[in-house]
Amino acid sequence: MARSGPRRRTNRKKWIAITIFMLIIVIVALVQFFKYIHQDEWANEQQVIERANKVVALTHINKIEKSVWESVYYVVSGLDAQNEEQIVWVGPESSSVLPASKVVAKEQIEAQLQQQYNDIEIVRLVRGVKDKQYVWQALVERKDEQQVNRHYYHFFDVKTGHPIGEAYPLPNQ
Repeated sequence: MARSGPRRRTNRKKWIAITIFMLIIVIVALVQFFKYIHQDEWANEQQVIERANKVVALTHINKIEKSVWESVYYVVSGLDAQNEEQIVWVGPESSSVLPASKVVAKEQIEAQLQQQYNDIEIVRLVRGVKDKQYVWQALVERKDEQQVNRHYYHFFDVKTGHPIGEAYPLPNQ
């Protein structure tokens, strides 16, 4: 009986070591999987940055937003050599730039939506392109005419903040 004590401790240490080793393998596998599933998007973003820098030389990138409506556009905001914020729309065929000072602030669009509708939840608000016009694209959840919560897309002119067209309701699920 005296011999069973040390054997149990050895067994316990062995299982602790095996568990730690397996945990390390799982963590490494998860990190590699994360890199694998994001590598295409990271490569696209690198190409977008290169295309944006051809339009205006950005010294610092603040944000890259992906907008999909009629086609995929990436909107890159960053600082140029004069330390002024620039916004570059990078589309499938062309790219163009606007100084951030000529673009309505995100907070202004949020306030406009909050003022227009009671109990609205802004799910996503990004810059994009609709009908070849630069817009703020807002995905919101609000009540419809029957007081049922529903998702809508609202579009606003990026320079003036004026609404563009009617809201697009998404089907209820």
